[in-house]
Amino acid sequence: MEAAAGVGDSWPFKRLSEELARTRWSGVTPWDAMRHLGEELGIPEMHDFADIMRLSGEDGAQIYTILRARSSSMREAMLSAQKAQANEISERMTLPMSLLGVLFLVILVSPAMLGLLATG
Repeated sequence: MEAAAGVGDSWPFKRLSEELARTRWSGVTPWDAMRHLGEELGIPEMHDFADIMRLSGEDGAQIYTILRARSSSMREAMLSAQKAQANEISERMTLPMSLLGVLFLVILVSPAMLGLLATG
């Protein structure tokens, strides 16, 4: 985990690196530190990651497939949420676009109507 956390330069990677370095000296397990960090930052996905790491550390479970499946499901959930948000925004635009169409038709038809009223 320390090697993975050391890859990036942004604050989340630095925060993970700091937390993992702290666990090395404090005697706290890395997965407990990840769970605590998830609670501190308000990231519930860190709890899942901590549980997966705990399985690996305690039971020696192979975590590659578990992490891949979890990341895939998280990606799908994010995509579904973004699609739902886009659909909601599209639905809100229906009324303004309809009014714009009606206004365009009024502007298009009004010269002809005024011409008929002026001759009549």
